[in-house]
Amino acid sequence: MSRECIICGDKEEEGRALRYTCQTHSMCLECLQQSFQHALDEERFYPPSCCSHPAAVMLISNFEDDLPLEFIFKYQIKERGEYAINPKSRVYCATPACGAFLNPATFITITFAVCIDCKAMTCASCKQRITAGLQSHQCEVSEEDKQFAIVARENRYQNCYNCGLTIELAEACNHIRQCGADFCYVCGKPWEGIHGCPHYGPAQYDDEGYNQEGFHRDTDLNREGRTRREQAIHDHGEDPDDFHDDDEE
Repeated sequence: MSRECIICGDKEEEGRALRYTCQTHSMCLECLQQSFQHALDEERFYPPSCCSHPAAVMLISNFEDDLPLEFIFKYQIKERGEYAINPKSRVYCATPACGAFLNPATFITITFAVCIDCKAMTCASCKQRITAGLQSHQCEVSEEDKQFAIVARENRYQNCYNCGLTIELAEACNHIRQCGADFCYVCGKPWEGIHGCPHYGPAQYDDEGYNQEGFHRDTDLNREGRTRREQAIHDHGEDPDDFHDDDEE
């Protein structure tokens, strides 16, 4: 029985090889490189994988014979540099036209770094460009950042607990995946499965702190003292995670 690419569905034929990406799945070389390219371009796709199984994470070292050496080198630089540092601790070049990641090795002191691409200097504390020299630089919050903070607060935007990025969710599942971290858009806590917050849309609380689905914002319990999972099992005899998985993909 011929194998199929888990991404595009093409079958393995003479002259068209597939590579195993886990014990059960395979990819054609085009989709394999595209998966690594997506991970290189956007961190939310890193590390690449062919399925949700923990063992399905694709290490580039396992595919060195299938990818161009130049691409592997570029990928490893990103993996061992930018991706190896917690997003909240990263510093990027403050020049709008550049925005390159500033490796800690480029820091002149603990608070200042020079971009090796455009030679501009960035403050590692406020992450603003230094134009008047180190001695005269003072960290300030820009008026634009102040206004954005007000808008974010008024519209209840949520910040990723891992990277700090502000997320705006118009209408979708409240399970957010960002920078490799999963969290709830309503409460901002790391996602640990179905809980008291609404699965879709914003939460609306009554005077006692219970949302429209009957769960308290602080305890995640309903008025009977049950979690959402406990209530679902009580009502239907089944775990709610079993029928919400499809909605979260």
